[in-house]
Amino acid sequence: MVKMLLRWLMPIAALVLLGPIVGRTIAALRASDGGTDVSFLTGADPIAGILALILVGVFGVVAAAGSASVVGFRPGLTIAGFVVAWGAWFTGENGMIFRRDGAGAVVPMAIEGGLVALVGAAIVIASAWAGRRHERDSERPMLPQLGRSLTTKAGLVASAAAGAAGLVVAWVVARDDMRGQAIFAAFVGGIVAGMVGAQMAPDSEDAPPMAAGGVTGMLALALIAPAIAFVRPGLGGIAAAAESGALPGALRLQPLDWLVGVLLGVPVGMGWAGALGEEHGHVAAPEQG
Repeated sequence: MVKMLLRWLMPIAALVLLGPIVGRTIAALRASDGGTDVSFLTGADPIAGILALILVGVFGVVAAAGSASVVGFRPGLTIAGFVVAWGAWFTGENGMIFRRDGAGAVVPMAIEGGLVALVGAAIVIASAWAGRRHERDSERPMLPQLGRSLTTKAGLVASAAAGAAGLVVAWVVARDDMRGQAIFAAFVGGIVAGMVGAQMAPDSEDAPPMAAGGVTGMLALALIAPAIAFVRPGLGGIAAAAESGALPGALRLQPLDWLVGVLLGVPVGMGWAGALGEEHGHVAAPEQG
């Protein structure tokens, strides 16, 4: 009875309590011109931005660990994703940020991407740790396999392939700077990354389990994507590109958007890949007999 109650209370708390608190905190951040188009480190008060990011991390870890302890790793990611999505909704449009600050926004956003990736890693680890008792005997433990996705050849290949797939898909989907469009692009990219990470994982002890490559690959994009500005359109042309609406799709996404892709999109891709694998297994079984 208690577990069933918690199963319902955790997502509700994330959606109507923790998420809105995060959203209001980020909405209070201001740019140098007093506007609301900011990210954590491109506003007038970077300290306030860092404190807001810490709040995202604390609430995300609480939501992930609390949920995963009741329902497992993937639901833990999803429920933490509700909290992060609230925050992402209240960040500013990247086009407006680059139009206002030009090249001056690139380095702060790249640093922010690294910090967001660290926050995301903490949330993922919390969910994997708390959800470990829900792992079936047939599954390899998620915590060590997340590490192997970054320390073994097979894991790095899966992570790179998943991250590349998520980047391309998000780039194509993000056709404008509106927050809903950017968040949706990251979500769809996360779905594809989760599926690719699963398909790239060979059946061996050194390989990441289903979608670990999707998690790590998408997390890396929070750090990598802002650096695209150095190449395209280049620091000297980023303000003009933002003014004309010609920003590359990946630069339309905030670092926090990529984390939404990790937490909300990748678990969906995991589920789809798992369902496809089971379906193929059921089809192949009679043939083996």
